[in-house]
Amino acid sequence: MQNVDDKLVNLLLKLMSFGGNNLIPLNDIKCVKFVAKKLKKIGCKNDLQVFGDTANLLSQIGKGEKKLCFLGHCDVVPISNKWTKNPCGEVVGNRIYGRGAVDMQGGNACWIIALKEIIKEKPEILKKIQISTFLTGAEENDGKNGTIKMVEYLQQQNIHFNACIVGEPTSHFDANEGIDDKQLYQICCGRQGSLGFFITIHGKSGHIGDKTTYDNPIFKANKLCNALYQLQWNNDTHLEIVSFDADNPATNVILDEVKIFGDVRYYDVSMEEVANKITETCKQILVDKFELKLEDDRRGYKTEFDDKFLQLVYRCMLDYNKTTIISSCLACSDGEYMTKISDSVIELGLKTPMCHKIDEYTTIQDLVDLKNLYKKIIICFAEDNMQ
Repeated sequence: MQNVDDKLVNLLLKLMSFGGNNLIPLNDIKCVKFVAKKLKKIGCKNDLQVFGDTANLLSQIGKGEKKLCFLGHCDVVPISNKWTKNPCGEVVGNRIYGRGAVDMQGGNACWIIALKEIIKEKPEILKKIQISTFLTGAEENDGKNGTIKMVEYLQQQNIHFNACIVGEPTSHFDANEGIDDKQLYQICCGRQGSLGFFITIHGKSGHIGDKTTYDNPIFKANKLCNALYQLQWNNDTHLEIVSFDADNPATNVILDEVKIFGDVRYYDVSMEEVANKITETCKQILVDKFELKLEDDRRGYKTEFDDKFLQLVYRCMLDYNKTTIISSCLACSDGEYMTKISDSVIELGLKTPMCHKIDEYTTIQDLVDLKNLYKKIIICFAEDNMQ
């Protein structure tokens, strides 16, 4: 008889096999449909929506009033030719290698097996809660037909959740610390927003030999960059200049404009405040000789520390690891979109150091631990009034 560990590992290997050869998005659609079929076999009711080139699944089971959702994604980032292990999935000792092992087919596999075990071992729970599995095939790319569009669809269907777990990797370690021996320890309570800025700085072109003929925009651009870097933010917000381009093929001519591109990753501050600081700095340094375009990429989100579901998950985690912490996570995730249809959103997944890297891997122990944590959270959610 196949044991639980084998079922978990084999499911992860199967999920990783879809995205291993980079036939995106075709394989992502196949992967989502595979999960839909698997969940249907254990009694879940599926709503599969394909928007453009992206498959999105909401699979539900249970008749209780309290509603818990898991959000995951089946797509993975591209694979380089420098892998030494099989990117479609390979087991070496206690490690499972493959693209998506950490981000986030591993989390998906843990949730699916946890759900199957709950249905088999504690079917009475389904009278108390409704459990939903929400998977998208587009999170790592632009995601325009993924979670954000599926959320709009679910809003039209008046579907709302009391709580949502996002299965993104959350526990941070130094990759050189021997992470295989360390426990999962971090719950993510929020994500950064992202505001891109494109600035064109105008000057006057002329020959470098006669300084009376030109107004060098590079000087102004340099002054602006220094001013932008001196802006004061909180510890979880930072600004970075990504591109500084005069696009000048000549060695004796000053061109009439410079383009700057940058991004502010912000947390616990509004997008409007960030935008105002950038705009006012441009006006102060450049007066009116500039054009500014702001691109509101992601708004991020924050779940307050005293949130009842966050505290419930924290209690579950403390039983497993006494050093558990709650903190915000870097980068962005689709968790922000779930705040539109869920009262609470937290993120809990595997370890981050190997995420997106060559020879990405997780361990069998980490998979078992995360699966057991998901089971415990589901049970506590069903039994606890979150008061």
